[in-house]
Amino acid sequence: METHLDYLILHQLNHWVTSSKFLTGQAIFLNDSGFSELLIALTVVALWFLKGAEADQNAKICQRILLMFFALVPTYILARLLQSVVHRSRPIIDVALVIPKDLELWHSGQVSFSHFWGSFPSDHEALFFIFAIGFFTINKPLGILTFLFSLYYGVMRVSVGYLWPSDILGGAILGSLVMLLMLSLKSRSLISNALEYLLLQFKHYPAWLYTASFLFLSDFQQDFLFLKKISSLVFHQRLFH
Repeated sequence: METHLDYLILHQLNHWVTSSKFLTGQAIFLNDSGFSELLIALTVVALWFLKGAEADQNAKICQRILLMFFALVPTYILARLLQSVVHRSRPIIDVALVIPKDLELWHSGQVSFSHFWGSFPSDHEALFFIFAIGFFTINKPLGILTFLFSLYYGVMRVSVGYLWPSDILGGAILGSLVMLLMLSLKSRSLISNALEYLLLQFKHYPAWLYTASFLFLSDFQQDFLFLKKISSLVFHQRLFH
């Protein structure tokens, strides 16, 4: 399924990043630290609380944020389903890449881990593009910055062999389509009523809902580690019992 262009871009980015210790450090940091997810989560919190004086505008911002989270779940599920159906190996497993000597141990650990998941489409890019489009509808400069950061993050993922370039493109398209669909449906009574109801619950039960939101954002920052464990447990029980 990989194209000649995939291989060409992969090797070019790999040589470019590994030729610089600074870029190599960035690639490892962005791939391993959860910083990207943390940055998104902090931006969401800032937008939710740092609002203006107009109540209507504040409600609109909060509704857009909730709409982004409405888009996260189906997008993540679709991405994981496609990864299991496509059966596309990550390039780090069987493609000869330039790996600096001081990263050989790290690289071997990533190879072992990467056998568990397919690569197409990139679920990270899908989720990041949801936020890029959502932020753009709230604040255009912020949306553009998120879009550029998402692309840079994708470049760093490709450079160390986590993903193919077309995985990034596939994830970006998936996340964008789901978010655009959500935006097109926001005026429908079912979606608009759900958004208004949730905002009302945040006013009536702030302690419970802000606690739940904090836990969700914390799990998002860890690439949904807790939700993955719960899903795996439920799936195992259903499959074997």
